[in-house]
Amino acid sequence: MTAFVIVSVVGTMLSAYGSYQQAQSQASQQRAAAEAARAQAQYTSNVNTYNADVAEQNAAAVRKKAAYDAALQRDKLKRTVGAQRLDYAAAGVELSSGSPLETMLQQVRDSELDIQATIYNGELEATEYERKAKLLRYSGQNALTTGYATASNYDSAAGSTRTAGIIGAGATILTGASNTYGAYYGYGNKSAGL
Repeated sequence: MTAFVIVSVVGTMLSAYGSYQQAQSQASQQRAAAEAARAQAQYTSNVNTYNADVAEQNAAAVRKKAAYDAALQRDKLKRTVGAQRLDYAAAGVELSSGSPLETMLQQVRDSELDIQATIYNGELEATEYERKAKLLRYSGQNALTTGYATASNYDSAAGSTRTAGIIGAGATILTGASNTYGAYYGYGNKSAGL
């Protein structure tokens, strides 16, 4: 073998190896991107799940607070009505009919409306927390689905890149061998008149 053939073969092999290594490096980066996409998706899902749990706990706390506040209002109403009855009784006012009874009944009705408003407002706030929790859970699941789909695309690209690297290296070897053979034996040059 002549020096030309040796140099040509070595150059071809180095070129093929470089092509193969470049593809392997790119595939490795794609695999790393796939893992990063999975990790980010899992993290986002975990954060959303945690926040949804907190929102559900807030909903329960708001309901408890509304019930507690309503109970306090009822206790206050009982004390107020009881004090009024004592005051009326001490003054000798008849409580079975008339204005004093109407006044106490109106106070009970007004207070009950306030109590119901407290419960209703608590329920509205709790429902908003529950809506937020559902949205966060949906967003967390969506993050997982999207993240894993992205990771799958990166994994697929990595496999294709590895295969393309092997094919590219093989093609470089075949092209180099053909060119070396043709140059060594003078094919192509004679037909071209050179």
